[in-house]
Formats: sequence, C-alpha cells, structure tokens
Amino acid sequence: MKIKTHEDLEVYQIAFKAATEIFELSKKFPVEEKYSLTDQIRRSSRSVCANIAEAWRKRRYQAAFIAKLSDSEAEAAEVHDERVPLRLTPTRGRSSGLA
Repeated sequence: MKIKTHEDLEVYQIAFKAATEIFELSKKFPVEEKYSLTDQIRRSSRSVCANIAEAWRKRRYQAAFIAKLSDSEAEAAEVHDERVPLRLTPTRGRSSGLA
C-alpha cells in the first residue's frame, strides 16, 4: 500500500486508536480530576497524533522531522507518566479503567 498521507502511517493509526481509547477511558476518571489529570492526559494523547502528522509534513527536512517525532515521543511518555498520579487518586470504589 502506498503511503499518501500521515493517516496511512501505521504509527499514526496506532496513536489515533490509543487517543480514542484514552478519551473513552478518561470518562471514568474521578470527578475531582476532571480539570487537571483528565484534561492533561487527553491533550497529551491527541498531541502524539498531531506531532506525527506535522513530522510527516516536514519529512523533507531531516532536523524538523526528527524534532517533531521527538515531540511525539515526549507526549507519549507524558501520557504514560500521567497514569502514576491516577493510580494514587482515590476513586471511592470506582475503577479508573487503567492497569
């Protein structure tokens, strides 16, 4: 299959699916985290996709391409790191949906 846009990239498709799943899971986060943790993890997961798309558009310029991929990786790490405080947040008997 010929790759015509960033949406054809397997890595973009995986990131988009993950962002969609994170959004759905974050609906179950504790109410007290609505404007901090929930917002941050949603923005970071969407940013992974946005940075991959921007890297695709800048692929002719190696330094810019690498920089955007690095930004994407950093956002993915931030999503992962945000899971730690979530585990520490009392859920009053509710499951956050994250392992």
